[in-house]
Order: sequence, then structure tokens, then C-alpha cells
Amino acid sequence: MNKVVLDASAMLAYINNERGAQAVHDVLSRSVVSTVNLTEAFSKLVREGMDVNDTRTVLQECFPDAVPVDRDQAETAAIIHAANAKMNVSYADSMCLALGACRDVPILTCDQKWKKLELGFDVDIRLIR
Repeated sequence: MNKVVLDASAMLAYINNERGAQAVHDVLSRSVVSTVNLTEAFSKLVREGMDVNDTRTVLQECFPDAVPVDRDQAETAAIIHAANAKMNVSYADSMCLALGACRDVPILTCDQKWKKLELGFDVDIRLIR
């Protein structure tokens, strides 16, 4: 089975049982997340009031396959970030896109603007809502 990359927005949709959560549930067993996006989701959950230890537990149980950034991902993310400066693409979003591009696997996200990005290469972006 092919892996699927989850953006922080997809992770949060799943945890918060928002629209799109079922799409994440359907691929959860084969999902990977960037450690950068894990940081983004962790921070957002804590800012919204979740206990730090509960946040750690939930993220570990739901998304155990967290991938650290390597050089290829970092360079690809930098290219994405620079090429889309006018779209205000965050570094975290760029890292997620880079992980999907470098591994040649689909990315699940809630971020509609990703479909308008100029990437210069093929990335399978799947909107979950």
C-alpha cells in the first residue's frame, strides 16, 4: 500500500472530528507526517487549550509515522516557498508539499489554495473538504 502524507490541517480535522475527518481515517494506517507539520498541529492544539501531555499522546497514537526533514525535502521546500511567495505559503506547508513530492505520494489537506500553487513538478494534492 502506498503511503499518504497528511498536512497539519488534515491532522487537525481528524483530531477535532471536523468535515474531512473520514477521509483521513480511511488512510490513517498508511499515513506519514512531517515533523514540521507535527509541530504545527501540536502548537495549534495546545494554543486551543489541550493539555500538553494529552496532545503528545493523541498525536503519537494517531500519527506515529513522523518523518524528519532531510536535505532533499529542505531544498524542495525552499523552492516551493520561494516560487509561491505571493501566495503566502508557510514554511510548514512547503515542507509538507516537499515531503509528498520527494516521496512521490499523495498529500491530504484542507487548504484550498494549494491547488493554485506553482510547483514546477507534479504533486498529487487531495482536498478533503
